[in-house]
Amino acid sequence: MKLTAKFLIGAIVSLTLGAVDARAQAGDPFTDWNVQLLYGTNYSEPDIGREISKGLVTFENAAGWTWGSSYGFVEVLRSYSAADENATEVYGEWYPSASLRALSRHAPGEGFVRDVSLTFAVNAGTKSTGPQALALLPGVTAELSIPGFRLATLGVYAYVDRSKFEGEEFGAHGTSFQITPSWSVPFKLGRAALVFDGFADYIGEHGELEYQVLAQPQLKIDVSPLWGSEGQLLLGVEWQLWRNKYGVRGLDESVPQVLVLWNP
Repeated sequence: MKLTAKFLIGAIVSLTLGAVDARAQAGDPFTDWNVQLLYGTNYSEPDIGREISKGLVTFENAAGWTWGSSYGFVEVLRSYSAADENATEVYGEWYPSASLRALSRHAPGEGFVRDVSLTFAVNAGTKSTGPQALALLPGVTAELSIPGFRLATLGVYAYVDRSKFEGEEFGAHGTSFQITPSWSVPFKLGRAALVFDGFADYIGEHGELEYQVLAQPQLKIDVSPLWGSEGQLLLGVEWQLWRNKYGVRGLDESVPQVLVLWNP
């Protein structure tokens, strides 16, 4: 792994595990983190095509303080394909937010929109084959109240892309927008506790890149009641759907991934 990848892991992990959540309401201080293991086949990469297998480890953190919240994750990916040079990737996102209601000392609303927060996000990553992702996303995140949803948010951000390839600009630089709904819906089937959650990103075209649509819905079942616990170990599947991956026209992806989530 390159030095830049190691630095990125340390920097974003320290931010996400020591800071706070962009997709949780402001209020009493809290922090929550988990580790996810995923594996899938049929990933796509530019100039390679599909049928690339990858394993992922994701560290995810959500936390909140009285003034706002933050959400972040870091994932480490390994390709199992000679065509992709058995590449290693490190990628992270951090979404710190300041609640307008908290800053103005108002309680969360009781209507459809509970709160609106100012958000300034950073997306960054590096891959051993050359790509270096970097995007800044200033904008707003709305917390919504929907019956049956534990969490529902809608983010609207500017998307300032400063990504490079081997240190050089390659047509990605530009400013566009990103719209991101996210959700979490817990439910039960008999005595089994399940959760359906995820997000979807729409990123507008910019530079020489096409628009992108990325969705990652997850369906998980809590198996920790088998040893008298709750919410500690979940098993399930994540389906990654990506239209115009990386902004490359026609590079589409549909990848089911087995998922193990540990929540200490």
